[in-house]
Amino acid sequence: MGLVCIRNRKWDGTKSLVEIRFMNKSPNHSLYIDSTVILQTELIFLALDSADSPFDEWEIRSVGNAARFSMCSPIGFCPISPVPMEHSSAEDSDISDSDITEHKEEICAQLRAGKLNVKRGEAFRCPFCPGKKRQDYNLKDLLQHATGIGAASKRSAKVKASHLGLAMFLEKDIASTLEQPLQIVPYKPKTPKDEEIFVWPWMGIVVNLQCELKGKECSRESEERLTAQFSRFRPLQATTLRDGKNQQFCAIIKFAKDWSGFKDAMAFENHFVLEQYSKPDWKKRNCRKDDLYGWLAKTDDYNSPEPIGEYLRKNGNLKSVGDLEREGLKETGERVAHYARQIDATNKHMSELELKNNQNAMKLDRMLEENDRLVEEHNERILNMQKDARRNSWKIINDNIRLHKELETKKKEIGRRHEELEKLVMNSTNREKLEAAKEEIAKENRLLYLATLKKKEEDEKFLKLVKEQEQEKENVRKMVYDLEMQLASKQKLELERELLRGNLEVWKYMGEEDAKSKEMLDKLHEALKEKDEEMEHIDSMNQTLIIKQRRTNDELEEAKKELTTDLVNMSSARSIVGVKKMGELDNKAFLASCKEKTADELSLSILCSKWEDEIRQPEWHPFKVIDVGGQAKEIIREDDEKLQALKAELGVQAHDVVVKALLEMNEYNPSGRYPIPELWNFKEDRRAPMGEAVAYIVKQWKHLRLRAAAPIAARGGSGGFARRMSAPAGQEDSNGSSSEPERDIRTRVVNLVKKFDKIDADKVTETADFQKDLSLDSLDRVELVMAFEQEFSVEIPDDKADKLTCCADVAKYIISESQTSDTNAGGS
Repeated sequence: MGLVCIRNRKWDGTKSLVEIRFMNKSPNHSLYIDSTVILQTELIFLALDSADSPFDEWEIRSVGNAARFSMCSPIGFCPISPVPMEHSSAEDSDISDSDITEHKEEICAQLRAGKLNVKRGEAFRCPFCPGKKRQDYNLKDLLQHATGIGAASKRSAKVKASHLGLAMFLEKDIASTLEQPLQIVPYKPKTPKDEEIFVWPWMGIVVNLQCELKGKECSRESEERLTAQFSRFRPLQATTLRDGKNQQFCAIIKFAKDWSGFKDAMAFENHFVLEQYSKPDWKKRNCRKDDLYGWLAKTDDYNSPEPIGEYLRKNGNLKSVGDLEREGLKETGERVAHYARQIDATNKHMSELELKNNQNAMKLDRMLEENDRLVEEHNERILNMQKDARRNSWKIINDNIRLHKELETKKKEIGRRHEELEKLVMNSTNREKLEAAKEEIAKENRLLYLATLKKKEEDEKFLKLVKEQEQEKENVRKMVYDLEMQLASKQKLELERELLRGNLEVWKYMGEEDAKSKEMLDKLHEALKEKDEEMEHIDSMNQTLIIKQRRTNDELEEAKKELTTDLVNMSSARSIVGVKKMGELDNKAFLASCKEKTADELSLSILCSKWEDEIRQPEWHPFKVIDVGGQAKEIIREDDEKLQALKAELGVQAHDVVVKALLEMNEYNPSGRYPIPELWNFKEDRRAPMGEAVAYIVKQWKHLRLRAAAPIAARGGSGGFARRMSAPAGQEDSNGSSSEPERDIRTRVVNLVKKFDKIDADKVTETADFQKDLSLDSLDRVELVMAFEQEFSVEIPDDKADKLTCCADVAKYIISESQTSDTNAGGS
């Protein structure tokens, strides 16, 4: 076993972590021993189990500060025999700051009991610093030593407590025995001015590079070689510099900015110190010029006028270890303050969310109460409407019964009068008067019978209409109720979603999460997911309906475009329904209003073209927005310069024509500013619906067809039948039957109806009703009327077509029209 002594030449009272390598390169020994120790005093003794002879080379690497160490060969190694010692982990363990007072009392008690001795003859010694070079103190110096170490901030809690206990013992027990009181000199910690200043980021300086380095390639190669050579110190970068005056090369070695980089930089400097190639060695005159010298960059290097100083001033700053610690503490304080502000902001946001959640809950309750009230009022209105409808129905039924009874009474009265007349006929000689009275009674009876049938038919229609209205009311009520319920459910669902989201946000910002909080969050997530699915389903249904509506609108727009195109081709100057280009200037009205000012056609054409271009200009927007009944509406701005100039130049009528075109353009195409075709009723000067335009086209088609068929009728159509029917309609021949042409027309009408594919031919007779007996709807009847018009070349107006209920009515109408056309032809 060997004992090695290590001495710190610049020990400042702080702990130093050092790594020591012992090397013996003698011929008979080749030994390398690595060890890590902590220097707490100026001298430390290290026991080596494997060492049995002195070492000839030492390498000490400091970790944490820049202390200088040396090994002395005569006292540095001494072979000793191992002596077993008891080891107490309690003594080596440190204590916390809160236990300093208690440990101080224990140390003081041990000193009073004599377990620890501080006196050595007339001098005093510190029992807690056995390895210190100075062992003998007077009482004043020992008290100052104990007080200073007890107040040092960099000492461990156990060391400070031990020295504070020693100071307490010296003040209370030893100082009282002296004649003169001791004066305690306060310990002054090192100020920032006493701290050693370095260049930060940490940089090392290497000088005495080879002089043959020339060119960028050689410099880069040298930097790579230096980085590899000092790789154990983990440099980040090596930069070569050249002194123009001395023609010497040097290099700057950069290390990391953190504390590990500082450790590597100190190890870099200690390496050159141990090798005796440090900065003081370089300054000596007899230094060797064939090896590298290096040191850590400090204040004198930073302020140097040489290239090294310029590079350091450009790429670094002067800072001490204390400055970096204070900056770190400042940054930590700023971060703590920032996080504290974030926590306050989060708490404030959570309070706002909780308040908003409570407000939404109150709104939801109020809306639900309002919805219940509206549903009750709606149901009450529906019940009142149903009661009124039943009351009106009963009133109408009672009126019908009363009228029926009155008709029966009149019928009985007429029968009684008829019997009286019969009696008078038997007794009267004036037969002609009796016959006239009889015909009058028969006519009244027929009229009464027809009135009864008409009343019965009207009653049936009325009852059917009442039932249809009741059914429609029920359907409308059901549809309105379903829509209201759907709207209420959607609003309720949206409010519940918002309430769940608010609750979820509040629970997210709650403090610690326990099992109950997690369970509540899971329930809220699940409920919110269900509400989202319901909303997605409702949105999907709405989207489907929107798509169907858009598809229908697209089909309607395509049909409208086709209809507009056809009407443009068919329209003429006398057309009632046609196409008008909305936003286009009315040239006829504009020219008529301008003729009062000028009669030149060329000037009028130029004015017309000018104002057409002005209307189409997107930059000209002479409109202003006003509030009408709570809604925004655009009107013409009367103070517009162009309109005022137009009114002053061409008059009020021309101004009104331009304003009308501007209003149409702003309504139909405000962005494109070009005319849009629109279906228009020129007779009533309004927009024409599609149904009206279609009806107008069908009517025009009928007129064109009849006009084309008129020459055929003149050469032997229905007019031939009319010429063969010289007798009035309904006149019978000598055999009591109708004329031949009338029978021919009736037969043709019946046969034409039998050929209709939607009618059963066996049911067709002259008196068979089209609607009741043959079950034809309104469209089928229109097709049938068109077939009659094409077959007999006659025009049947809509008001007449509604009265043609059977084949006999159709034949009668055709015969009447034929006789009328024949009469007109004879008169002409």
